[in-house]
Amino acid sequence: NMTPSRNGGRNRKQQGRDQEQQQSQPKKISVGAKDGRDDAAAAAAIVPAPPVEGAEGGLWLLAAGESDEENIKLWHTNLDGTVTRAAIVPAMSTLIPDGRGGAFVHSPMPARADEDDKKRGSLRHISNGKGTLENYRLLHKDAQVVTDGKGGIWALYPSKDSEVMVLVSAKKWSKIRSGQRTIGTFSIASSLVASDDKGGVYVNVEAEGVKASGDSAESENPDTVNEVGLWRVDHRGSKVLVPPKETDTCMVDGRGNVWCLTKGNRSKKRKLLCLSHSSKKKDETTSIEPVLFVRQPLLICGGKNGGVFVHAPGEDKYSSWSLKYVTRDGSSLKCTSLGDCPRSARIIGDGGDGVWIIKKSRTKGGFPSLSHMSPSKPCELVCELPFMPEDMSTVTS
Repeated sequence: NMTPSRNGGRNRKQQGRDQEQQQSQPKKISVGAKDGRDDAAAAAAIVPAPPVEGAEGGLWLLAAGESDEENIKLWHTNLDGTVTRAAIVPAMSTLIPDGRGGAFVHSPMPARADEDDKKRGSLRHISNGKGTLENYRLLHKDAQVVTDGKGGIWALYPSKDSEVMVLVSAKKWSKIRSGQRTIGTFSIASSLVASDDKGGVYVNVEAEGVKASGDSAESENPDTVNEVGLWRVDHRGSKVLVPPKETDTCMVDGRGNVWCLTKGNRSKKRKLLCLSHSSKKKDETTSIEPVLFVRQPLLICGGKNGGVFVHAPGEDKYSSWSLKYVTRDGSSLKCTSLGDCPRSARIIGDGGDGVWIIKKSRTKGGFPSLSHMSPSKPCELVCELPFMPEDMSTVTS
């Protein structure tokens, strides 16, 4: 931001220090600001709105529409409506929240002659308010990553022969120690869901694996988990939480409750189940009556103090979509409607008990709006974003 100076008698030394400080700050786009390296969309005005209280931090965004074929721009926005261009990263990068206001950026690395080298990916970290990415460690380019909430990560990636998925716990790489530990192996049809605040992580085995025939040490592991279901894993062992072959998507809230959405069809309603991480019996899911949905909803995120946000369609195909907040109240579930929310909206958790909502403009050529809301606060406009939401990767800070 350029502001006319009130002191015309500044000496050159002071002006030099001011210029150096400005150059070290991340690029901020505000009303009327122009950047010669950006196209008209990126140079569009940001319309700030009054700050919204209650969110934990800001929002990180990767906007594909503002980059060349090889690179993509990383943006950050706060509740005051300021949009900051934080960095430029390789295209096809993904974002992972670190749970502390920053984000991990997972990017594929240029392939070299070595076949194993083609599978490499870099994991870098950026903190809120800093315009530089710090190298964290190397991972498989197809690794699924979640934070452990303690400065480290869990990663799930294919073995060398691509017959099983390998789960590792990792810290930042250093010359003294690798900081990585292999925890176990799972069916190749497995996905990483989320970690909890008790040192565990959830892996969803979606289909039974075949008996490994590869030569890698991971494939020869007789303890590979192939049973379908949601598994909670720690450094001591694993256990199934939900009945097999029912779970479609899963999520973990800030209190360690696991929310599972079952599959359905025209004659079978979808069930939203809530489980405690300490459940020991597979049939314990029946102790709490689930929330039922006629049509397929989307699980958005878990709240810091418990509960889950659900983006749900109406009961028929012509009815509008709405945002709902489902909480656990003793031995029952409470579903609260937070109002209509269009199907095309992008909804992202704010790291606390609220959500960010990105909506397309109703006017042709208009830019999308960014709003914030929570169960206790109405939806309020934060700003307009200087890029279109298509192909946009978002993650809360």
